[in-house]
Amino acid sequence: MSINLSDLPAEDKYRVELDKQASYLVWKVKHSQGSEFDISEQRSKLKTEQHVLWFDESVSKYRQMMNLG
Repeated sequence: MSINLSDLPAEDKYRVELDKQASYLVWKVKHSQGSEFDISEQRSKLKTEQHVLWFDESVSKYRQMMNLG
């Protein structure tokens, strides 16, 4: 079964985007190409509490996956 992301509602698409951003930012920190400041800066740009929550959950998930504590 395949899932077409373009068929998702706008909020779900944005949640996927936030997850991608979190993954990339944590990857950059792990490989010394970014810093915690980059994550904090991206977080501060989010407009709603729900978006901040989603982003924080994703950052935590990827930190754990990449063994960054």
